[in-house]
Formats: sequence, structure tokens, C-alpha cells
Amino acid sequence: MSRTRTAALAACLLATVVGTFGSAPAGAAPPGAPAPVSSPGGDAAVASPGMLAAMRRDLGLSADQARDRIARESAARRTAADVRRALGDRHAGVWYDAEAGALAVAVTDRAAAERARAAGARPTLVRHDQRHLDRAGAAVAALVGRDHPSGVNGWGTDARANAVVVTLDRTTAPAGLAARLRALDGAVTVVETDSSPRQQGGDVRGGDAWRPGTETNCSIGFAATGPGGSRHFLTAGHCTNDYPTSQAAYGKDGTQLGVSGASTNGATGDYGRVDVTAAGWNLSATVNGYGNGDVMVTGTGDTVVGQSVCRSGQTTQWHCGTVTEVDYSAVYGSLTVNGLVKTDACSEAGDSGGSWVSGSTAVGLHEGGTTNGCHVSTHVAYFQPVGEALAAYGLTLYTGAATPTPTPVPAGCTGYQSSYSGSLTGTTTSQFQPNGTYYQTTVSGTHKACLRGPAGADFDLFLQKWNGSAWTTVATSNGSTSEESVTYTGAAGYYVYKVVADSGTGSYTLAVTKP
Repeated sequence: MSRTRTAALAACLLATVVGTFGSAPAGAAPPGAPAPVSSPGGDAAVASPGMLAAMRRDLGLSADQARDRIARESAARRTAADVRRALGDRHAGVWYDAEAGALAVAVTDRAAAERARAAGARPTLVRHDQRHLDRAGAAVAALVGRDHPSGVNGWGTDARANAVVVTLDRTTAPAGLAARLRALDGAVTVVETDSSPRQQGGDVRGGDAWRPGTETNCSIGFAATGPGGSRHFLTAGHCTNDYPTSQAAYGKDGTQLGVSGASTNGATGDYGRVDVTAAGWNLSATVNGYGNGDVMVTGTGDTVVGQSVCRSGQTTQWHCGTVTEVDYSAVYGSLTVNGLVKTDACSEAGDSGGSWVSGSTAVGLHEGGTTNGCHVSTHVAYFQPVGEALAAYGLTLYTGAATPTPTPVPAGCTGYQSSYSGSLTGTTTSQFQPNGTYYQTTVSGTHKACLRGPAGADFDLFLQKWNGSAWTTVATSNGSTSEESVTYTGAAGYYVYKVVADSGTGSYTLAVTKP
């Protein structure tokens, strides 16, 4: 493709994407454009080698693909918040569409679809609205609560299927139960399996082993602090429920680190608090990567269906998967635990209470699963959203500062203010910089950028400016190699660099100077 046509098409497509958001007055911040984030930044910039290695093993992603996915998922979480504000209860769930690299949202009418697009999501028209799905879920809960039938593993709303999905263990479910459940509502579907779930039971570090009293080991979730500087860590409630207060708690070396402080294990969730009282134990903001590089947590967040997540626990150590359902209800005999997140990661007994993260964001505490080991082909694991546990106990996550590896200044690009890195692949042929979004200048001046990519590739560089209603290209460098540079003198406003692969793939570095 000619470079002239490539540049024109890129500018046209970008203007089309921005146009779906509506126009903005000149000088106003671009409303969501230019479709950030498509280059590594934020959580992706601090992704540990261990997380990247686990995502390669468990999800089949290269390091560059993993960084790109983490960055896109981080953007999708922000878009999800915008969608919920824009639509309220006029949507039937959101999920991360890994193929499109963007947030998808289920809606039941075209007006809601347009509002979803304006918020930056990809709408899908479905039959059942959220109220209908909630009624269907309540009908399932009523049947299980009234009759306590054996074989019900759990249930939850699958936004992608626009259904309430009930999982049954066919080896223990009574005859006719699947039909009874389907008859409750047209939005109820049943999936049958051959297993049932089970709750899996120095520094205070996420993923490390700890032992509640004389019971078997569990795993540490995350360190936290309370009013007045009190020290704690969060874990699974079923690890602390036998002795919810003042029972001795022992660390991985067998010495006492504190006492159990609280436990919740039932309809409202599965989370527990251990009070760290021993002077020789220090809180740590890291999660154990088990030889693959620890993860420094920098904050908390929620997850959406389709998002990749990784977990650390003392039995199976470090593994990754994707979120398959949120607000899931898991059934353990007569005990139902609500509000969980369901994933396809693996786990075993003893991982309970361990850390779940997305990038550097703490998202959950390991709760249980239906598999017994990581050697089988199909896995199911649940986690308790960590934000609920922190709020319930009035605690603050113990965090560390993100320390991304500095991007080196590319050869031949000296004298620039900042450098950014990225990678273009067969599926990611363009990226925005800096870090997948635009930047603002409040004064007139000169914008300079210097691009260096792999030998043999042809990467092009565009500088675009927001004109109040669309992005327009103001400077272009489209030679026949991956070494490009632009210089542009312009007024204050919003700008973005776009790196495009005309041919070839690989990593690149972009050095930038702003007014």
C-alpha cells in the first residue's frame, strides 16, 4: 500500500472513530479519542517478567502481546466506568473483547447502543435487559435456597451469552433438575460438568503461605493498614472462620506473625482479616512471583469479563487466566457464597486467600475452584473482589510505588525530553504515544519526535492535533525504513503521535520533545 494512501486512510479512520463521540468545542479535551490505550503503559509498563512468562504459558501470549493486552484491559476498565455512568441500568453487562482489544457492552435498544459508542465501547444488541437477568438469577437463587438440590455448583450472569448460566455436576444432580432450572425463565441456561467446587484452603507478602492455628495452610492475599497504622493482611474468610478472633496465625517459617481478626464466609462474600502483631514481621506491597519476579501492587481495581488476571498461592504458585463471569454465586453443599469472580485459571487446596492481580492492580483474594491441580485441561477458579474486603474492615491496601523500567533514548535521537516504547505486530499495526493517549500543551512551540524501529521494517510517524471536532495530521514522516522524525511548530492544544507499520513488525522507541 502506498504511504500516501496509508496516511490518508489512517487519518480518515481516526476521524471516523472520533466522530462517533460527537463534536467538542475548540479547545475542549478530546472526548475519549484517540481510542486509547493501544500501546503499553500504566499497568503494562510495570508488568513483571514473571507475569509476562505466566501469560505466555497460560494464555499463549508473547511478551509484547501480553503488555499490549494489559494496556488495553486497563483502558477497558476505565471505559467500563464511563459506560456505567452513561447508561445506568440500560445495559446488560460489559466484557473485554480480546479479539477487538476493546470493551464490549450488551444493550437492548439502538439509543443505548449510540450512548455506549459515545462512551468508547462496542455495543452488542441482545434480547434480555439487566432487570430480566436479575429476575432470572433471583428465581435460580430461590429454587436453590428452598430445595437445596445436590449438584448445583453455582450460577451467575454471563453478559456475552445474555443469560444466567447455572453449572451442574451431572454426577450428583438429581434427574430432572436441569429441566426445572431451564423452565424458570427463558434467560436461564444450564452447563453440566463432572466435578464440584471446593474452598481451597520474614515479610507479609501476597501469595506466601500462612497457617491458621492448627489447621492446614492457606495463602496471604494482600497487606493492609488500618486506623492508627495498625497492620493486617487479607485472606479467605474460610481460612479464618473456625477461629475468627484471637487465634494464633503463623507465617511460612512457622513463627507466629499475629492473630486472626475477623471472618466473613457466606452469602455476603468470603474474606478474612489477620492482625499482624509480631514485631519481626513487616508488611510488603509485593506479590510472590515464585522465582519469576515479584509484582509490586500499586492500587485496587475491579475486573470485567474477558480480562486477563494472574494469581499467586502457596500450592500451585503463579498462574494466569481470564475472567469468565462476575457477581458469581458458588455453591458448596449448604453454603452459597455470592459476589465472586469466576475465571478459567487453575488452583489447588492451599491457594485459598492468595493474591489475584491485573498488571500492578490488586483485584481479588483466591476463594476456591472446581479443579484439583493445573495438570488438567479445564480449570475453574473463583476470587473474592478485594475492594469489598478492604471496605468491610475499614482498611487501606498497603502499596508500593510503580517503578517501570526507564525507556532508553534510541540511538541517533539524543537531546529529547522523554522516550516511549512499543511494539507493532501482525494484529497491532498502529499505536498511539505517549503511552496510548494524547497530551496537552498550554503554550505555543515546537513539537519534535524521533522514531527508531527494527531493521528491515517500514514504520511511519504521524503527529496529529485535535481541532475541536476531529484529529488532523499536522506532520508526517513516511520514509522507507523504521527511522523517522518530525518537527512541527504549533499553537497550544491537544496532540498525539501515531506509529504505523507499513511493513514488518517489532519493537520501537519514540523520543519526544514538547513545548
